[in-house]
Amino acid sequence: MNRMAGMIMALLFCVSAMTGDVGNCSTFLIQQDGQVRVGHNLDESPELFIPGLVCVNKRGEYREGISWAELVSRPEVYAETVAVPFENRPEPRINWTSRYASITFNSEGVDFPDGGMNEKGLCIFEMSMGLTRFMKIAGKPTLFICLWIQYQLDNFATVDEVMAHLGEINQDGWSWHYFIADRSGDYAIVEYLEDRIVVYRDEQAPVPMLCNSSYKRELELVSGKPTLLTRIKNMIGKRRRFQRGLLARERLAGDAAMDLDKQAREMVDIMAIRGWNKWQIIADPVNLKVDFRTHRNRVFRTIDLTRLELSSGSPAQILDIHGPGSGDVTDRLSDLSVDANRALVRERADWLFKERLTGLIDIGVPADAYGARFSGYAEKMRDIDR
Repeated sequence: MNRMAGMIMALLFCVSAMTGDVGNCSTFLIQQDGQVRVGHNLDESPELFIPGLVCVNKRGEYREGISWAELVSRPEVYAETVAVPFENRPEPRINWTSRYASITFNSEGVDFPDGGMNEKGLCIFEMSMGLTRFMKIAGKPTLFICLWIQYQLDNFATVDEVMAHLGEINQDGWSWHYFIADRSGDYAIVEYLEDRIVVYRDEQAPVPMLCNSSYKRELELVSGKPTLLTRIKNMIGKRRRFQRGLLARERLAGDAAMDLDKQAREMVDIMAIRGWNKWQIIADPVNLKVDFRTHRNRVFRTIDLTRLELSSGSPAQILDIHGPGSGDVTDRLSDLSVDANRALVRERADWLFKERLTGLIDIGVPADAYGARFSGYAEKMRDIDR
């Protein structure tokens, strides 16, 4: 590598570190004539396979709070403080029973979604953001980030309701920020920066779109007065999905011949990272349908929540996100299988431990123990004596 190339690579690294850019996932909202679509890309390095389940979670499902720190704690700590009856666990703790059914997309197994939509049309999706610093408020329970998403879908119907309860629960886990929307077309962007919850809504969130930089910096990139840092990012050809998405949104909205579904499908393609895209999801919170496809099955499939039994007491249902089929696959859902969930979580653990979680082995939590804890949570919730 010559000196100039080396300097450019070093500059790119520094800019990425300063901005917290990590380069995976994107979410957007478009609407037209009372209809709403929320689109999401899950992008990840080409070397990493992401298994997944589409999960239909029913009303009346019981869950207990668990944190990332607890899920990956040393075996002796896990045995003494986590794998005990709920009432014996240390305070502060939280448990709840779901008010609303939901459809979620889960890479960590049942009860641990990356995002989804509930029967009231509330949608939540995550994106990585390296600047994330979750706040820790004493006296409040902590939820692992995936379970925090499930908690919102279980309990709230609108963005307003989520915002009203936002500071009641701490989070831990990976570095995520969130795009939250509802069937009215209302949306909010929620970030955790320097131990503060930062919310963008209304005039502070003029573009209903989010990638992997902080929302403030994304807006700077498309503003008339970019900072020196954003100029540098443009000069070195930094990935600009937010700008691509914004331009596509404006172009597609002006095409009278293109309906909202076609717009959404083109948008997810435009904002996907070429060669990295794993899942594409388009939620319809008005009609309660979800379209999805993956890199292993490039045909969009649809699940219609209105055709499913969602009442309390009916079993949760699952579908392999990479499985075969096309069109409406609502009837392909099967009742939750302990074996299928265990297999999914173990496969996910095996992939993660190849490159990211190897440090857990040093504290006595290898891939099999990690997988058993995640799948064991779902089994415990459904068998617990309450």
